[in-house]
Amino acid sequence: MLDELWRRSLLTVGEPGRRVIAKGVDPITDLKGFIQEAEKLAVTDLQEAPPDALCFFDRGLLDALAAKERMGGPTLENSLGRGRPYRQSIFFADCWREIFTQDEGRQHSFDTARAESEHLKRRLPQLGYKLIYLPKAETEERANFVLRELGLG
Repeated sequence: MLDELWRRSLLTVGEPGRRVIAKGVDPITDLKGFIQEAEKLAVTDLQEAPPDALCFFDRGLLDALAAKERMGGPTLENSLGRGRPYRQSIFFADCWREIFTQDEGRQHSFDTARAESEHLKRRLPQLGYKLIYLPKAETEERANFVLRELGLG
């Protein structure tokens, strides 16, 4: 869906995890290093995003910090402090078996993806975020939904 928003001339930032894997960090053999690199890249993404522009992030800092939390690291609250790096409403793509695929950039299983999703669904509202669930529909329809929710379509 992010590619569809980009195609419509909207500012998008790709998933940090996929870019970290492209650099050669393997989450299967070095999960801790992978999460650390994804966190660093997500912070850089936020710093480089135009401050007043509408920008769509595919996953990002919250995902990396939630992964650290799931591994027994600091809580999201401790990692973030008082700051919240994204707008209050987050478009959330629930784990959807019909479109889940494994590839070089996504090596984990559907069950692992579902566990990540469930953790985020529980924790993000506890941080004050409102989740807006994307419809389980074709890519173009999901992009249209996002734009309608924002009053842009």
